[in-house]
Formats: sequence, C-alpha cells, structure tokens
Amino acid sequence: VPQASGVIFTGFILAVTAGFPLPLVVALLFVDMIAGEASRSTLKVLLTIPVGRTRLLFVKVLVSSTVLVVGILLLTGVSLLVGTISYGGGGIQIPVGPQLGMGESLLRILAAVAVICLHLSWAAALGTMFTVLAEAPLAAAGGVVITSILSSILERIPDLGIVRNYLPTWNTDAFREFFAARIDYGPVVDSVLSALIYALIFTAVAV
Repeated sequence: VPQASGVIFTGFILAVTAGFPLPLVVALLFVDMIAGEASRSTLKVLLTIPVGRTRLLFVKVLVSSTVLVVGILLLTGVSLLVGTISYGGGGIQIPVGPQLGMGESLLRILAAVAVICLHLSWAAALGTMFTVLAEAPLAAAGGVVITSILSSILERIPDLGIVRNYLPTWNTDAFREFFAARIDYGPVVDSVLSALIYALIFTAVAV
C-alpha cells in the first residue's frame, strides 16, 4: 500500500477534478463572456466604446483564462497544504516502485497541472464559440457540458476504434503519466496537441 502524503493527496484531487468538474468550471467561465453581456443588455454599451470586436473577445478570453489557471493553481496549492497537514510530507510513492523525492514530486505535480490546463483549452475555446453564437449563457454552458459528456461516453466504446482518437476528451487523464515510474510522453503530447487543434478551430469560428 503506498504511503499517504500531501503530494499523493494533491494528485488524487487533480485526478478527481480533471474529468468533469474542471470542464464544468471552464464552461461557466467562458460562456458568460459575450452571452452574459448580451443577456444583461450591456453588450451594446461595450460595443459603443471604440474597441474592435475581436480585441474585446480576446481580452475577455485572456481574463477568463487567467482566472482559470489561477484557480487551478490555488486548488493544487490548497490540496497540497491540506494533504501535508493531514498526511504529512513525502514524495510520490510509485505503485510497485520507488518513492520519489519531494523536489521531483512537486515538479511532476506542476507538469501535470500544466498538461491539465493545456488540455482544457478545447473546452475553453468551445465555450468561447458558444458564447458568441448563443444569446443565453445557460444554453452556451449546456453545449460545452453536453459535448464533454458525450465525448467521454463515446471514447469508452471500443467498437468506434480509431475514431475515439479524434474526440476532444481523448487522453484526458494523460497527466497521470507524471505519477508513473517511467513517464510515457506519447499520450501527453497527443492530449495537448489534440486539445490545441480543437482550440484553434473553435476560436477561429468564434472570431
């Protein structure tokens, strides 16, 4: 049985939240950017300011992205603090393997957080696209959530074969590679590259 520690607790929290809670947070953050302004009848006021619509969109995306990354870092930091207080210090205990040092364990946690943030870019871009197309924030958020759930269900159907590799949620848990004795960067690269391609497409449509 791996020895409990604050770092292991942090990894557990990341694994629990990366699947659905974080995409839900992304949906709520990004779909309110334009659709929320439209529903509150403040969008017309913003557009009267001599600022281009594209610039307005990208400033809102930048703010929402900053809030998201800071939130994930706070989640990680609080989890590490609570875990260390509850279970003590110590590095990651690899199942049927060695125990990593504290320094290396923290670096792997940071790498996992970076991969999670990059993978969420597809959901953020989809939310950006929906917030431009929809007039109601809830409708836009529902589009992101339904897409995430549907993609997660489809990727678990073996009969779809290689089609699963092109779903936006494919390799969502690739960040777990950093908690293994030997890191396989293949799934990590696939996860990030796929998310960035989807993000580029959805952002282009939004613009």
